Amino acid sequence: MSTPTFSMQDIVTRPMQGEPVLKATTLTGQMEQVDVVWESEDGKLVYGVWECEPGTFTSFRDGYHETATIVAGSATITAEDGTVIEAKPGTMLSTPEGWKGTWVCHETIRKVFNLMYL
Repeated sequence: MSTPTFSMQDIVTRPMQGEPVLKATTLTGQMEQVDVVWESEDGKLVYGVWECEPGTFTSFRDGYHETATIVAGSATITAEDGTVIEAKPGTMLSTPEGWKGTWVCHETIRKVFNLMYL
């Protein structure tokens, strides 16, 4: 078992690690980056930072729940049931397993996320 550690970071200004990749569900060709900050030994809990360029993409929670807080940028998120959220810094989102929707990112957006795999 690993030794617990404490980590504190300025998530808004923290440089993203690695190179951007094409978002798999993009409808407009934007790039994204995902930095895993911590993962449980069994891989069922994952905490990290996600950043995505402006554009439109679809989203589907398959096999996990996500809670996230927007820390930079803005987007209009439309759920499959028609619910619309105008996400901006400070917006907390909870998308359960099975959630489907579309994101329209108006500018580069960054969120801190927590994934719980089933």
